[in-house]
Amino acid sequence: MCMGHTWYLAADMQMFVLTPIILIPLALYPIAGWIVAIVLLLLSTAGNVIMVYENNFPPTFTAFGEDAVLSNEDKAMNYYTHMYYAAWIRCQIYIMGILVGWILQKYKNIKINSILNFFLWIIGSALMLTVLFGLYHYNRGNPLSLFWRAAYSALSKPAWGLGLSWLLISCYYGYGGPINQFMSWNIWVPLGRLSYCAYLVHYPLITYFFGLEKNVIYFSSLWQIVLNFFVPITALSFAVAFILSVLVEVPAGKLETLLLRPQNQSEKPIKRANEPAWEILNDPKSIEEKLAKNDDLKF
Repeated sequence: MCMGHTWYLAADMQMFVLTPIILIPLALYPIAGWIVAIVLLLLSTAGNVIMVYENNFPPTFTAFGEDAVLSNEDKAMNYYTHMYYAAWIRCQIYIMGILVGWILQKYKNIKINSILNFFLWIIGSALMLTVLFGLYHYNRGNPLSLFWRAAYSALSKPAWGLGLSWLLISCYYGYGGPINQFMSWNIWVPLGRLSYCAYLVHYPLITYFFGLEKNVIYFSSLWQIVLNFFVPITALSFAVAFILSVLVEVPAGKLETLLLRPQNQSEKPIKRANEPAWEILNDPKSIEEKLAKNDDLKF
């Protein structure tokens, strides 16, 4: 079965390989790094606008309506190749993520005024809601001019990224309130460890569950979608992801660690405070030398 959703891995790898273009200037001359990042962000945004104008693309991936990407195979492949899969189109939020990571690493503590925090939460939420509901009338059949299609295509991802950026910054510095508490639940830790494997297997499971339906699937209610598809697909995805992680991901990670370990790294474990004193006394080296190497050693 073709795992079409893994296009993301190719795009992510391309962006990862090219990150030194931003990271090196950020490390040496932060202002230069910010300038490089902003220029690349603007170039990606401009390229997005040009592609929409040149190819009369819709504002986003659509499966329905007059501008449906899936209306014919040629149109779909053209959109996939030049917009949906293209790393140079997708890199907007990736670049913003690099800059947010630099801020979090550079400034360990930032005091944010409560009023400013409130308004930034309002702005961030408004940006994300605009992205979610901005095409409401368009999806109901109302036409959208080429200008607004290009504007939404080029600006929706940065707008969403700005909202996410503030969410991360606010929660990191302790201004997230209940959202920070929700995102800090311990339950997310094991699920986070399985997220990559769950990503790999979830799409084939969606295809499998849809293939079990003998009739055309219609949206009847939210509960019908949740109970018939969301819950079983999510649960099965993480169950399969656990097996895949135990059998493949974790062993592969251990092998990678062994292979990449420096040759001169000592294999001898460091003695700790809870080790019996007789082990140290039987060692040919002096007690003073042991104590010098292990400050936490106690008898």
